[in-house]
Amino acid sequence: MRSNRLLPLALLLALSPASHAQDNKIVYPLRVAGPFPGSAWAVLGNVTPIEKQNMIFSSHLEQGRIIFEKRTITIEPYFAAGLNLDSAGYVWNNECDLQSGVKVNKSFSHGVISVGTAYAYENRYKAGGGVSRQGIGYLEDWFGWELGEGRTNRFPGSTWATFGNIAPVEHNNLVGTGYVQQGYVAKRKAGWALVLFVEETYSADTKHFDWDNFSRTGAGAKVLLAPGIELGGSYIREHRFQSGLDAGDFALFMKLWKGWDLRRGN
Repeated sequence: MRSNRLLPLALLLALSPASHAQDNKIVYPLRVAGPFPGSAWAVLGNVTPIEKQNMIFSSHLEQGRIIFEKRTITIEPYFAAGLNLDSAGYVWNNECDLQSGVKVNKSFSHGVISVGTAYAYENRYKAGGGVSRQGIGYLEDWFGWELGEGRTNRFPGSTWATFGNIAPVEHNNLVGTGYVQQGYVAKRKAGWALVLFVEETYSADTKHFDWDNFSRTGAGAKVLLAPGIELGGSYIREHRFQSGLDAGDFALFMKLWKGWDLRRGN
């Protein structure tokens, strides 16, 4: 399946439960067609105003194997790895993780719902971070609209949500995160598109960690280049519910994504 320039950059089908640094994840609605789908992505940016000018890098690699497919339902064992780090050295932003698990995907005309479980390893390698291994479980979805390159698709948007005990170091802490973005294609030329957007992220957990409990509202612009490359900037307002901290600032970001199928070599 051909990647689309106006699709949000992202991970194949799953909402990448392994990546947890400020929930700075990418979500991709489509998979590369084939029995061995895989993907890799990376995000770099100062995306949290409360951690002023802190540059956060998040990355994720995943390889799956479709073992069952019937109509709109697939069963997929997978292996995943993630690496997150930042320039300020906060414990929760600096970790590496591994997962081996299985997920069930139910696809729709405009989205997907997945439920999965895995055995996960997490190492928050800064002082005081800790190392842990445990089973995790998660439920997630993604839906999008007007994401094609046709000139009638002027208002691309998407929404996703994820819920589960996705961080082993937080020992069965249930984290729920939701996101919505609405865009407007201001300019489209061969090879690139300029999209203005507004977005909202909301996150909460059961153990009341400050970094897991926030709302983040943004508005900005991004340039979508070759499929899998996105550059942009926005103004973000962030509020943390536990500490009461509140801040706004301008952010720059870069997002990269690549998908493949091992059997087809693409």
